Amino acid sequence: MLKTIVTVSAVALALACAPQAHAGPAQDALGKCLVLSSSGQDRLDFVVFIYSAISAHPSAKPYSRLTEADREGMSRKAVKLMERLLTEDCRPQAVAAVKAEGPDALGSAFSKLGEAAMQELMSDKAVEDTFTNFGDYVDQSKWESLIAEGQKK
Repeated sequence: MLKTIVTVSAVALALACAPQAHAGPAQDALGKCLVLSSSGQDRLDFVVFIYSAISAHPSAKPYSRLTEADREGMSRKAVKLMERLLTEDCRPQAVAAVKAEGPDALGSAFSKLGEAAMQELMSDKAVEDTFTNFGDYVDQSKWESLIAEGQKK
């Protein structure tokens, strides 16, 4: 039970890493179009780009073998994806979002794609196993105490 709670908490934390936005109707329509117009591979490529950016942080860099050439290639691929989605596949929705909510709506709409990409990533067995195993390292007494305190009336 506690392992499940910890696992669910870890998954929720990972999903929270996807940017959240308060979308208006036009931005929401654009976000939906971005998800529907992208393939599973597109979404994974988007997550890989996000990973490459995050792994450039000095705290994460020692754990990544990515080179600057790798990052450049991932960035170029992500730009092509974004350009295709915004200027071709979802152009009417993108124009409507800019008209209704300004240019920032374009970037904010990608939060929907980020969420879909994270769900795609999280569905992989190896990723799921890592989150499940995360629960093996908890101090169960601390969690039991927390839950007991929360259930007191």
